Amino acid sequence: MATLTEHGDVNPGPERWTELARRFDLGQIQGAAEFVTRGAMGEVWRLKTIRGAWAVKWLFPWGPVQPRPADVGVQQAAAAAGIPLPAPVLTPAGEAVARIGSHHVRVYEWADLARPAEPPVGDRTAAEAGRLLGVLHSLALPTAEPDDPWYAEVRPPADWAALADRAAAAGMAWAGRLAGAKKRIAGLSARAHVPRRWIQAASSAMRSSPGPPAAAGLALRPSPRCSTATRPP
Repeated sequence: MATLTEHGDVNPGPERWTELARRFDLGQIQGAAEFVTRGAMGEVWRLKTIRGAWAVKWLFPWGPVQPRPADVGVQQAAAAAGIPLPAPVLTPAGEAVARIGSHHVRVYEWADLARPAEPPVGDRTAAEAGRLLGVLHSLALPTAEPDDPWYAEVRPPADWAALADRAAAAGMAWAGRLAGAKKRIAGLSARAHVPRRWIQAASSAMRSSPGPPAAAGLALRPSPRCSTATRPP
């Protein structure tokens, strides 16, 4: 059975990796899978097979579990328009999300990234970022799902204090840092306003990204879906 630890490691065991490779038709596995990072929706691992390298996201309980989430169409349309991204991998039955053991899982093509750009970026980088954003907006994709309140609701400071207390009781390493940020969180919460267009963009990015998306910073609330053992703020 897969287990979650404070450090975010999901270790499904060899039999689950074999089942995953079969379900997504990835080919024979070569070597052990490697933990990479934890995102907003799940744990990301790198898996190597005879067909290439893959980013495997073992989803947290609050992640989308429907076989074909709406974000798949967004990613496919963006890729077709020339926007570079790690393409989602579907099962032969056309599913983007499969249940393997006790977890739901998604698979993406693996993409090696350069180091993050340090601001201020050069003119070429800024122009390319603007061009890609323009291409994405020009697709004018219809909204397939309602806005997720996660991106709009700003929880009161008392909720964050309660989360810090729960985290401390559970022995989480980040509990002290959260408790020490109470005043800063209260100030940010009082001024927070998230435009609706940002909510839609963040919702799409959080559902579809195989790694931690930049849009995660827009969510100023502790989730009721959050377990202190699995999701630090």
